[in-house]
Amino acid sequence: LQDFIAVTQKIQESWEKGGWIPDPWFRGVLNASHTLTPSYYRLGDRLEEVDEDDLRDEFIRKAVPLIDGERPRDKWERYFLMQHYGLPTRLLDWSESSLIGLYFATTDFKDIGNLGKQDAAVWILDPWHLNKWSFNKNEVLRYDDKRASKYLPERPFDADETPKKPVAIMPFHNSRRIAIQRGMFTLHGTKMQPLEEMLPRKQEPHLAKIVIPKKHVEGVSDSLRIAGTTDVTVFPELAYLCLDIRRSWGV
Repeated sequence: LQDFIAVTQKIQESWEKGGWIPDPWFRGVLNASHTLTPSYYRLGDRLEEVDEDDLRDEFIRKAVPLIDGERPRDKWERYFLMQHYGLPTRLLDWSESSLIGLYFATTDFKDIGNLGKQDAAVWILDPWHLNKWSFNKNEVLRYDDKRASKYLPERPFDADETPKKPVAIMPFHNSRRIAIQRGMFTLHGTKMQPLEEMLPRKQEPHLAKIVIPKKHVEGVSDSLRIAGTTDVTVFPELAYLCLDIRRSWGV
């Protein structure tokens, strides 16, 4: 755990420019070979038959009675909820917390016996640098910024108007999950390549990957639990409290 924190600090400091050190975003993956491709574009050949508009419309029609707390107020809040509850979108989840990123890399919250079978990884991104490349502005957009609106047209998903390059956006914290996980997002445009393949290679991409060898994955996960980053602190819901208790007792 100490080594991981030291490496993230070193990477962050290497991105210093003009006396300003950016606060990076973190994305953990259980398999280090996974690319930075959003779930909708991972559908591959099925994209011809699965239309994003249809997924969004069905969610809008059916989700309202199942939502706890305040209802989503606009297209963005609905889209964030779709992502967090498993529908394919063009979003990629990131966190402002390095330990949250490490949790997702080293803790399988679907199968408590599935650890250490492959190398894991944490991706680290400078979102300001990404947006400088995407639309020539060194800033991270709020979800309701007019410049972000073309990425999520009401309907239809118009490839002629939607930007090609991905953008980094700050979401509205309309769910406990997003708030607790300090959630941020990158949103892909029409280009379906993984983010790491899109960023120019001739200059410093401000994107890095820390690989956690499989022999260390379980030990790092245990260290995170000792440090207080557990299932229920990342997912503040009853089901994950039970998972947390199961993991503590090994059942």
